[in-house]
Amino acid sequence: MIRSLTPSGYVPCACRDCFEVAIGTPGALCHTCDDAGCNPERECQGADAYGGEPDPPSERPTEPAPGSTIFHALVAHQGFAVITEGTSHPRTVIDRLLAALRLLAPAAHAQLTGPGGAITTIPAAALADHLHPYWDGDATEVVMIPLMTALDVAAPPGSRFCCEGDACRLGFFS
Repeated sequence: MIRSLTPSGYVPCACRDCFEVAIGTPGALCHTCDDAGCNPERECQGADAYGGEPDPPSERPTEPAPGSTIFHALVAHQGFAVITEGTSHPRTVIDRLLAALRLLAPAAHAQLTGPGGAITTIPAAALADHLHPYWDGDATEVVMIPLMTALDVAAPPGSRFCCEGDACRLGFFS
């Protein structure tokens, strides 16, 4: 009996506009596209897609000042602190914003993620699948609006939580 072999190993990224290499079987996404929540049938959401180069690391403080967070230090040092950029995929953005809120305002984080909180409205199937149809609809606003409001309330002094450009760059800006 002859069995067919399934190609695996290094394969082209399944994202429509990406030219990177993925590890796995055909249809796998490269690490950048997987992190960005790319959908193979849409534009690449990776930060360095379309010929752009990722921003070089800047001289940013690595440790927050005592009694504050890294976001306070970044706003004080450079006038802004970016929480997420390079993608507008709601699942990725929500994950990043929740991580920031957990550092800045643990009580607000607990309120959004606890029983009856906005995060509990996300269907379990959508939490397990970046490509779930839930992420393409307006229902994500039920989560995004209270999350962004909580981050604005918790913003470092002299800054606001808002978007810059095409809503792919969210953070604290003074």
